Order: sequence, then structure tokens, then C-alpha cells
Amino acid sequence: MTKEVQLRRGTTAQIFAFTGQVGELTPDTTRKRLVLHDGLTVGGKAIDAARGHIDGLILTNNATAPNTDIDIAPGQARDAANATIMELAAKLTKKANVAWAAGGDNGGLFNTGYIGTSARYHVFLIEKDADGSIDAGFDTSPTAPNRPAGYSRYRRIGSIQTDGSGTVIGFIQHGDLFLWKTIPALDVNDASLSTTRKTYSLLSVPAGVAVIALLNVYVTARVVILLPPEDDDQLPSTSVAPLFTAGNITGDTAAAGQNFTVKTNVSGQITAPADAATTIRIAVAGWNEQRGRKAC
Repeated sequence: MTKEVQLRRGTTAQIFAFTGQVGELTPDTTRKRLVLHDGLTVGGKAIDAARGHIDGLILTNNATAPNTDIDIAPGQARDAANATIMELAAKLTKKANVAWAAGGDNGGLFNTGYIGTSARYHVFLIEKDADGSIDAGFDTSPTAPNRPAGYSRYRRIGSIQTDGSGTVIGFIQHGDLFLWKTIPALDVNDASLSTTRKTYSLLSVPAGVAVIALLNVYVTARVVILLPPEDDDQLPSTSVAPLFTAGNITGDTAAAGQNFTVKTNVSGQITAPADAATTIRIAVAGWNEQRGRKAC
């Protein structure tokens, strides 16, 4: 005679309040996942996704209030500590110009009750300790230290930026790629670059995380090479390695007016030397990033 065995199970809220035995598995009937327990940790640890996992959670400017509100599409991600999977079941809209309050169409600012001008904010998914409910918000730090009390678990899912009047700048997100709808301004306009390597800070990429910056570059009459700050010193050349990133030489059509990529450090910096004195201008078209993964 066959026997049916049922594991102890419950909703997400019930699982979050439960401390199971060592090695016990409990099905979460809300999120359709298994949770592993260790006899000590309240709520256990979800085991249904790989470390650093993120899927969906695409950001867009809200259609009705694009200057202030951000829509977050449904999706899921491991929290920053890889302790659990957080799932947003339906689109969530948060206001970037209002202090944080729980729920959709409410304020999202963790830092203050007003939005900064020419400011860079990271967007976070957060999970309530008491019942596992999901929310979101904005913080100037990539580790969300200002998130509301009672939300221990969080995951950075992207970034936004405001202009000089506090308006959220329009952007397009495609997976890990972010593109400005209108490029905000020149980040670099230097008429004195030479063979001495210079460091440039890009203000149109997220602050506090390393990204792959997408750059439009203009150079007068010479060649330059764009380098991550941690790279060794090297000079550009038209004939030997490492060659060059951008240039504008009479009679040479290579590289002029193209789009280039270079890795920044967590301060949003890149570096560049030229083969001789020149002017360099750089505009940030967008960036590609890890969205909270631990690669950088």
C-alpha cells in the first residue's frame, strides 16, 4: 500500500516566521520554491536560484510622470547576501521625489524627503523581514544603508540620475545595458591632454560601482587610448600595440567619431594619454553593468 508524505509547508509570510529543523525543507506555497532550514535561522534560505541571480526587474521612466516616477517590471533576484530569492510579481511604481513609503505609487527616497539636483541614485529591491513582502526605493549609496528599518534584505537592480532641476533623466534599459535617451552633457572637455596620462571623472555613469562606459569621443589631430585606471601606463600608436582608441589624423580615417567602451572604477573614472598634445571631448551615451552581481 502506497503512502503519501507531505512536508511542512506554508505561505511566504508563514515561512518567514518559521524556524525549521536542521536539513528540513519546507515548500513556500506563495512563491513555489523550497526553503532549506538550519535549526537557527528564522525563515531559512531559499534554494531555487544561483548566486547573484537576477531576471527581469527592468527600469523605465513612468509614462504619466516620467520626470519623477520609475516603473520596475516584474522579476526576481537573489538578495545582496545571497540568502534568499526576492520576487516582484507585478509592476511597481516608486516616486523618486518623495520620501519612502511602503507600496506602489508611493515615495521611494531612502535618503531624504526631496530629490537632489544633478544627483545619482541606485535603485533597490527590498524585502520586509516580517512577512517577505517586496518593495523598492532609491539610495545614493550602492549598499542601501538608508533603507527603511525592518528591510534587512536588498538587491541593487540599476541606477537613475537627475539633472540640474531635479528631473529624472530619460533612459532606456535593455538587460544590463542602460542608454540615455538624450545624452546629458559633455563629461570631458580638455584642451591640454598630452603624453602624460590623465584621469577623468565621468559624472554621467552610476556612482560607487564599476561599469563599462559607452563613450562618444572626439580628438583633434592626434590619437589617444582610453584605459581603466588600474591598467598599466601605455601610449597610443598608429603602428604598434596597443594601437589607439580614438583619433583624428589628416589622411587617416580610422576611429574618428566612433562609439567606444572602457571600464570605469567605482569612482566613475577612466584615464587617457595621447601621442602628442591634443583636445579630447567625451560624452557618455550609456553603460553596461552588473546590477548587483559580485563581479566588480
